[in-house]
Amino acid sequence: MRIVAYVVFVATILYAIGFVSNLVVPKSVDSGTGGPLGTALPIDLALVALFGVQHSVMARESFKKWWTQ
Repeated sequence: MRIVAYVVFVATILYAIGFVSNLVVPKSVDSGTGGPLGTALPIDLALVALFGVQHSVMARESFKKWWTQ
């Protein structure tokens, strides 16, 4: 089972390298189409806010105590 996990990990990392560097993979980071700024900006801000709220809540001592019970 460890071998399977290792192979999946290595394949994922290699795909990520290809995705970022535009090598070999069919879809890369630069192959997408750009959307209008008026749509992209609120979505990006909402995702950053969601990330911040989640991490702020999870950093609190009361959450940590509840989570580890």
